[in-house]
Amino acid sequence: LKGKGMAEEHAEQVAQAGAAVFKECPQWRLRSGQERRVRVKLHAALIHAGEKDGTVTYVEDIVESLRRGRS
Repeated sequence: LKGKGMAEEHAEQVAQAGAAVFKECPQWRLRSGQERRVRVKLHAALIHAGEKDGTVTYVEDIVESLRRGRS
């Protein structure tokens, strides 16, 4: 996220929230309901961190990156 221009403190906040939701939804790659929950929670974390614009792109980047096995 920092590499995409997000402020460091916002990126850390989103990363912590993301880690919690991925732990909560361990089968998100296999179950569409869990993937939806992951996406919603990531959007909420981004907005809560102060990122009002570009949340769709950030969430898509996070999910697709992790789907391919990158962090």
